[in-house]
Order: sequence, then C-alpha cells, then structure tokens
Amino acid sequence: MTRGSRLEMVVLVLLALAARGVFFWLGPLSDGTRALNPDARRYLFLADNLRTRGVFGLEDGGEGFTHVEFDRLRRANGTQLPLSNGLRTETFRTPGYPAFIALTGGSLAEVRPTLVAQSLCGALCAAGVFLVALTLGVPRSGALCAGTLWALHPAMIVCDLTIGTESLFNSFTVLALVLSTASRAGVATTGAGLVMGINALVRPLLGLFYLPLAMLVAMKRRTLSAGLVALMLIVAVVPTVAWSVRNMRAGDGFRVSWVNDMNLLFYYTAFAMAEERNEDWGANWEANVHRLGSQLEQRLTPGADVPAAARQLALEELLRRPVPAFRVLTKSSVKLLVAHSLEDAARLTGRQYQPTGLFARLFLRDATEGAAADPGPVFLALAWTGLNVLIACTAFMALGLALFRKNWGLAVGCGLPLVLFVAATGAVGLERMRLPMMLPLFLLCGSIVGTPLLARMSIRSRTRAAEAL
Repeated sequence: MTRGSRLEMVVLVLLALAARGVFFWLGPLSDGTRALNPDARRYLFLADNLRTRGVFGLEDGGEGFTHVEFDRLRRANGTQLPLSNGLRTETFRTPGYPAFIALTGGSLAEVRPTLVAQSLCGALCAAGVFLVALTLGVPRSGALCAGTLWALHPAMIVCDLTIGTESLFNSFTVLALVLSTASRAGVATTGAGLVMGINALVRPLLGLFYLPLAMLVAMKRRTLSAGLVALMLIVAVVPTVAWSVRNMRAGDGFRVSWVNDMNLLFYYTAFAMAEERNEDWGANWEANVHRLGSQLEQRLTPGADVPAAARQLALEELLRRPVPAFRVLTKSSVKLLVAHSLEDAARLTGRQYQPTGLFARLFLRDATEGAAADPGPVFLALAWTGLNVLIACTAFMALGLALFRKNWGLAVGCGLPLVLFVAATGAVGLERMRLPMMLPLFLLCGSIVGTPLLARMSIRSRTRAAEAL
C-alpha cells in the first residue's frame, strides 16, 4: 500500500471520528437515554443479566406486543421455556450484542462507554472499507468515495451512537473482510470465517450472507484451495450450530432464533391482510395480529412448536393472497432502500420530530402520520431520502455494469448479499434494517467513480463546454 493510501485512510478515520464526536456532544454526552431505541432496554437487560447472573435471559413481562402474543400461545400449549436463576431463557435474541455491551462496560445506568466503543469501531471501519474496495479492484477515487460515505452518511453516524445491533454487525463485517485481505491464507480464511460466524450471533444468521464476498476478496490476493474454502465455511457455521444446540437443550428446538418466524406472521402476513382490504397497515396492525394469533391458537396441539406453526400459518395465509403479499414486499423493499431515519437523529440530539408522512401517504396508504408544519424537517427528510435514492440508483447501475463486464467480485460479492438482505427483511422496510447492507451499496457506488465510462463522459462534457465558449 502506498503512503498516499495510508494517509487517505487516516483522513477517513479522522473525518468519521469528528462527525461522530459532534453528534455525541450534541446528544448522548449530556443524556445517555437519547441513545435508546425501543429495543435497546432488552439488550441492556440481557447484558446486565449476563454480567451479574451469568444467565442469558429476561424476566417475564415487559416485552413488546408481538412477544406477549407468542408467550401467551406458549403458555396455552405448555411450551413456555423454564426459568433459570429466576430468568426466562432467551432464544429470540442472540448473545453477540449483549456480550459486547457487557465487555465494553455499558449498562442500564450508563450506556456511554458502549457508544464510545461503537463510534471508534465505526470510524476505523471507514479505513477498512477503503482497503476492501481497493482489494476488489475499485479505482482509488472510488474507494475513497466508499470510505467517505461510510464515514459521513448520517444513518451510519446515528447507528454508531444508538444502542442496537447494527453498529457492531457492520464493524464485524468490515473486520472479517479486512482479515480476508491478509497475506497469510490461514488468517484470510479461518480468521474471516470465525468473525463472520460470531457476527451471525449479532444479527441472527445475517453475518453469513457476506461469506461469498469474503471468499472473493481473499481470492483477489491469492488462489484459495477447496480445502481452505471448506475450512472458512466450517469455522463460520460453528458458532451458530453451537447456539442452536444450546437453544435445543433449553427446549426451543434446533434454531438460532425465531425472529424470522414471528416477523413472517405478525408483520408480513398482517400487512398483507391490511393491503388486501385496502386498509391502513399501521392502524389495523394490532387487530390483524390478534386475528392471526387466534388462528394459530386454534391449530396448536399441546407441546407443538409455536414458531414452526407460526411459519406454516404465515405461508398458508400469504399463498391465499399472493397479489397483496407481492405488493407489500415491493413497497417495503422500496422503503428499505430509500427510507430516512431522521426521527432517530432527532431523538439522539434531543429534538422533537413530527414525521412528514409524505412517503407513507403517497405510497403506503398510511394516513396515521401527520405532515410536519415546519419546512425544516420536510427539507431534511427530502434531502436525506434524496441521498439514499442517489446511492441506491448508483449502486444498481454499478451492479449492472459489473455484470456486463463480468466483474464477479463486485457482481456476486455485492449483489448476492443485497438480494439476501431484501428477502430476509421482508415487510419491515426501515433504514435501520438497511444498515447491514450499506457496505455493498457503498462499494458499488465507489466502483462506478473513476471508471473509464464516467471519465469519457466527463471529457465530452468539458469539450462541449469549451466549444460553447
């Protein structure tokens, strides 16, 4: 690596640190509770229980609406998990992020040490993205673009200063890919595979989506034998297999988590039911969840696996209404790619935010969100959404160009994770759900910067301007 590249990496890290430092000063420095999203307290409870009681579990009660419904069904058919040291064994969430909170000193009383650790990791990842992009053959200017997007995109800054799995997931993903660029084949395979396996316990199984990209990055530096590829795969799946065995021994079946089963029934199916009736998704959501819960309860037999039965019911209901289900998936996928998280940024800085409701009313038929009277939030929402639209359009244009040029490192390595993430996200289309797929989006955007095609277009534009003068 040249001296100039090392200097650019340092600049990227400093830019990322400065941006995160400003947001930290504006928000969590004075009030750590601003960093808590609706799911944050459960992760903090798990971290505290893991540290103080040595048990990965939660006390009964206090969960969200859908969890309460699942617990009711488990009690009804006698499959509720046993208590351990006064806590209900947790099989919905995975231990990666709570363990990170415990290791970094975060707790319910003080979250700022964890936020500082996340910000440092997120800033270092900007340099890691630059390095991975160069390894994949992205032009230097494009690699710098990808690293800058990572350093300064507002959603990346907000996620590093929020208690949630997204920041750690992104950091582990970049670390695994950086390890795959190592000169030693053992580090590039076993090291990257192990980090991705652990990452699959940060956000259930999603870390494994980047295995093809890690292999392709490693192949850019050397020829990988079939044995090394097999070793990477084996090492990557060991943590998830071990956790699945733990859940099975706890009485919840051989599974990493049942998050996808719950989301499939209580979100995707519930939204498809509302879409079929041309109803507001949000306003009728709880009623549809109760309706689906009653249907599920009627078919449950004593001792039946509730998550498996929920998945079966969801698939049956979706197949009964394929057109509404397709419309829900399409709308949610668009929202996944372009939605902003201005509300999270406002909460982080201690400001009030009233959703504009423009996207919801025009595209999702959701009239529950009121339009903001202040033009400031409207402008910020449009600017943030516009940035996301530009990134998505550029990334897909770059993906098409990579396929045309048979650049499989970018086409397969970045395109396949995007498809898998969209499929896994389903009907929950939020920018928070897009954060784990920001890396391939940024790499694809960078790949198109400095390409001969754009260079020729720039030369023609300058030539025409000169002729006009």
